[in-house]
Amino acid sequence: MYEGCTANRYKNVTDIGGDKLRNPILADVFGRMRLMERRGSGFKKILDAYEAEERYKENPSLTQVELSEIMDKSRRTVQMLMKELLDEGTIERIGSKKKGSWLVK
Repeated sequence: MYEGCTANRYKNVTDIGGDKLRNPILADVFGRMRLMERRGSGFKKILDAYEAEERYKENPSLTQVELSEIMDKSRRTVQMLMKELLDEGTIERIGSKKKGSWLVK
């Protein structure tokens, strides 16, 4: 485990520090392969994507503005997150832009 700790110490993923590299060798390899945007951003992005998916499961008609307020993120951050989820096929828009809803696959 990270820093020689057991799994019991980290009951919540958010308990793990945000900016520390867990594996500097892998970070270097992924950085050189250009498979990493920036160091230390992975857990935050995963948690944001998971939260967005859960919110859309609860309320498929949420707008990006409403989601940004719930998640305490900028609208632009939510727009980029939604584009990533759409490109990955994780979510799909059903109906029109104005009156449609989101389907979480």
